[in-house]
Amino acid sequence: MVSTRARSLGNQPESSTTSDDHNARLQQLNDQIREREQQLAILHAQQRLNELEAQIREDTFIESRPTPDIAAEPPQNRPVDNMDDDNETPPRLEIKDYYRGKNMLEFKDYKDRMLTLFARHRRYYRKEERKINDAKLYLDAHVKQKWLNFVSAYERRGGATPLTFDDMLSHLEMQINDPQNQLRH
Repeated sequence: MVSTRARSLGNQPESSTTSDDHNARLQQLNDQIREREQQLAILHAQQRLNELEAQIREDTFIESRPTPDIAAEPPQNRPVDNMDDDNETPPRLEIKDYYRGKNMLEFKDYKDRMLTLFARHRRYYRKEERKINDAKLYLDAHVKQKWLNFVSAYERRGGATPLTFDDMLSHLEMQINDPQNQLRH
């Protein structure tokens, strides 16, 4: 009985080492799972982006292709499609979380959602100002303030051209690597 008990006490350090190894391996596997899930999310976002780009190319091709039975100019008695008649506000996106600039995955998701909205309502979003104003609605208060500060600084420097949605995306992407922003998350 004593010898069995002595053996079991002697095995404790070995079992804690095994337990530590097991925990380390489990943590490693969990890290791999998280990494794979991120990669999968990125692949899904990229696939969605590719689908949207293909749809846009297809829509552009269909719109630019002349139809043989239809005259190139509209007849005088038919109303011309008024390009200023773009005031119908599109429906707002459902906001699950505001864009906070945490990482590239969140940035790509935000960008995809905005580009999808703009593509669906092309006429309404012809003007960059509308794109920017609506895109700001989906920004976290801190990120929005940084964008507004950037715009103010740009205007004070005498920016010759108006900022575009692409400028906004570039600014947001640069903010991901900002150490202050990373400390917030």
